[in-house]
Amino acid sequence: MFRFYYSYDLISELEKELQRDHKMVQLMIDEYDLFLLSKALFEGVSNELTAEVVVVSTSHKKSMKLVNLCKRLIDLNVQIFWKVDKNLFVKEDYFGIFDKEYLISKLEQPNFDDAEGLIRFKNDFFNGLALDSKKLS
Repeated sequence: MFRFYYSYDLISELEKELQRDHKMVQLMIDEYDLFLLSKALFEGVSNELTAEVVVVSTSHKKSMKLVNLCKRLIDLNVQIFWKVDKNLFVKEDYFGIFDKEYLISKLEQPNFDDAEGLIRFKNDFFNGLALDSKKLS
């Protein structure tokens, strides 16, 4: 069963959903949002959640605080990808996909009538970004 919804307060919605019983999450967020979601991510990963995160940024530079956070997440088997793209950063079309069937997005996608088509599109978009990004290790 595919379902989706849009929220202007994406971070709090993702935090709530990360506390629920999911097996997998794919997040496309910026570096600031990663800090805000870190506590919920740590809790979810400790409860056997598999997480993939694409962090969208405007540069390759990372603060020590961010490097340490990413290192701690990577040590817990979270896959983190770093994507430098100013257009994506400005557009702020961030989202989370849970168990490849539930989408929470910040911006409305008017071109889709059915939930399955939208979620498959976002999943393909996420996978393409992950392939095109630098995997942190």
